[in-house]
Amino acid sequence: MHAFLKRTLPLGPLCGAVLLASSVSPARAQATAGSVATFAADWSFTIEGEPAQGEQLEIRYDVSRLTACRDTRYGLPAWSILARYRFASGQSGYVPVTSGVGTLDLTGSGELEIWFENQGYSGCRAYDSSFGQNYRIFVSDNPNAPGWVGNGAYIIDRLTCGGGPCDSSRRPLYQTFTYGSSARQRATIQSVYFDVWQPGVTDFDNPDLWRELDVQVHYRARRDGEFTSEFVDFFERVGNDARYEFKIARFDPFTDLTVVVDPADCPDADILTSGDGITIGADVEYYFTINGVVFRNAQSQRNFFGRFESERAPFEVCVEDGR
Repeated sequence: MHAFLKRTLPLGPLCGAVLLASSVSPARAQATAGSVATFAADWSFTIEGEPAQGEQLEIRYDVSRLTACRDTRYGLPAWSILARYRFASGQSGYVPVTSGVGTLDLTGSGELEIWFENQGYSGCRAYDSSFGQNYRIFVSDNPNAPGWVGNGAYIIDRLTCGGGPCDSSRRPLYQTFTYGSSARQRATIQSVYFDVWQPGVTDFDNPDLWRELDVQVHYRARRDGEFTSEFVDFFERVGNDARYEFKIARFDPFTDLTVVVDPADCPDADILTSGDGITIGADVEYYFTINGVVFRNAQSQRNFFGRFESERAPFEVCVEDGR
């Protein structure tokens, strides 16, 4: 894997260390929160709107509520605040709110518990949890929401099992995959997969599955660009689940390796150049929706990412200043 050092197009703020108060979270799906939970400096807790499964909850947190464990390192703030959450189903994770605001995908329904944790660089931890009772929000049910979505994985491998993907080749989607010339030319399986369970819909050979589950992928290779949306294909039944597959090549900004002559034909991507100047790359950000309910890294509420690499020569005119 090459170490990419130079971005050839402006990107805006870069991600910082997880514990720096000034760090910026990776780009997220552009969406409008359906409701707002405000945790004000006077220790009040209010809800605006009616939280509903499949929508988003904006969390506004006044960081003055939680001032312990404010470590510094090299003269800079070295702390972060996380909004931790747990749905009635047991699904849990966190949303960074160090900047005072964060957005939570309401993938579950019923009672949602939220509490806050301030993490210091030294390992110090402080909590805002309504005296250990946690803050509780009721999330209304969405009858069209899937019962469960998970088992996200990618496979880039020459190995096949019975002509299809091997379970031993699966790698979790929260890991960034790397897709380059070798994968394009040699890998037999080049796909991302995930499973959906919906009682009475996915637990039999359902000819109307495509009508009852609207499954889409949304992706972009430019940090400030719009997301492209496409339908995701049903792959096979796995027990009572429906497994879906999306070909990684569909994400690939370098899929056409013919020499680019006109800069207008360059990939719509933030192109990076490797340290040796021979290879270029681009990061693709993506997430899925099932009947409008978002599927991404549920624990961190971040989108998935893939790194695409290519020889530089065909895209020379796409590299800024020819460097």
